[in-house]
Amino acid sequence: EYYDGISIRAAHESFMLPAIVMTLDMKKPQYKVELCDTNIFLRDNYQCQYCGEFYPKSNLSFDHWIPRKEGGKTTWTNIVTACRPCNHRKGTQNQTRWQPRQLPKKPDRRILEQRARRRPIVVPDAAWIPYLSWKAPVQVSQTFMSSFRDTEIFIDEEELSE
Repeated sequence: EYYDGISIRAAHESFMLPAIVMTLDMKKPQYKVELCDTNIFLRDNYQCQYCGEFYPKSNLSFDHWIPRKEGGKTTWTNIVTACRPCNHRKGTQNQTRWQPRQLPKKPDRRILEQRARRRPIVVPDAAWIPYLSWKAPVQVSQTFMSSFRDTEIFIDEEELSE
């Protein structure tokens, strides 16, 4: 499958942009779980750990359960998902008054992957869908590929050889 109206041109040849590219080399998956807001929200299932409500990512923040001013570190065992109102109300109060629904801990990578696959995603082209092992709804972006229609991408062969 190729994208209509999108070609890649080098100095001596031109070809259509493939919709799917497969590699013969499989890179080893990264087994380290990165401490970032997305992984914290996945670990806590997009649920505020103080009020128990579920929110989209845009309404969530992460909170230092033990405030930084009291020596709390940015670690898996001290960061929890909080909705913005709870995070604001908690402020820098200590952890004895604000108990999370579950004690924060470093998540298992497989659990995060399973939870991520249950969340909807947006892909740039419908041709990608059969190659994804996604359990949640997959939406196709209406604007991503349209910005490339009738476009020619030029590749400098000298840069490729470096």
